[in-house]
Amino acid sequence: MTMQSSTRRSVWADMTQALSWRDWRVLSTVAVIAVLMVTVDGPLSSLMRSIDGDARRVIDILASSGNSKYSLVPTGVAAILFMVLYFLDASTRRARYFAWLAGASGFVFASIAVSGIATNIVKMLLWRARPHAADTLSWPVFQPIAPSGDYHSFPSGHANTLFCIAIAVGFFAPRLRIPLLIAAAVLAFGRVLQFKHFISDSLGGALLAALTTIWLRQLFARGNVVFTESPTGRIGFTAPGRILLNWSK
Repeated sequence: MTMQSSTRRSVWADMTQALSWRDWRVLSTVAVIAVLMVTVDGPLSSLMRSIDGDARRVIDILASSGNSKYSLVPTGVAAILFMVLYFLDASTRRARYFAWLAGASGFVFASIAVSGIATNIVKMLLWRARPHAADTLSWPVFQPIAPSGDYHSFPSGHANTLFCIAIAVGFFAPRLRIPLLIAAAVLAFGRVLQFKHFISDSLGGALLAALTTIWLRQLFARGNVVFTESPTGRIGFTAPGRILLNWSK
């Protein structure tokens, strides 16, 4: 083995050791998004043009579930309601549970809100044309500082919201995690069927949802709010949460 090949292998080994398994998943997802943009996005979106009639109306109803107002309002109201109950009953043991439920609702609210802000920032940095606004579907079209939402295709905000809900709620109900993720994927695909997003847009929204929601859980755990972190790095629930979730089972 030559010295040059040995050096290459050493550099490669250092890189793989520096990147955790989660980093590799992120990088792999970014690579898949890039491949989808230049291979699958165009042909798949072309097929969506032919959908019309009753099928289109059903798709529109299902796809609207990803509108963040339908999740931000109830989770925000729940957080406020549980906090009011906490202050009204602060001297009793029940107050601890109200406070935890307020924090849990606030966590889901924050996940959707923070991830939504991140999604909008990326949209305004990339300015990708939506399928109906693109000059061609054979190649991704980007228009710097475009004047309208027709160039806010990547990432999908609806997919981002749906996956935020699935991941955040899945932390509290692990047995529902897979069904929730499947439901999020199916509903997010509705935006592709609507001819308003490419499949890579939905995957990009899902990736941002995972990154921001997992980061927020770690942030909450470090503050010992709702979640707690053990010395080994394992994240669980604070005492009120453990008791409530055990009762729910």
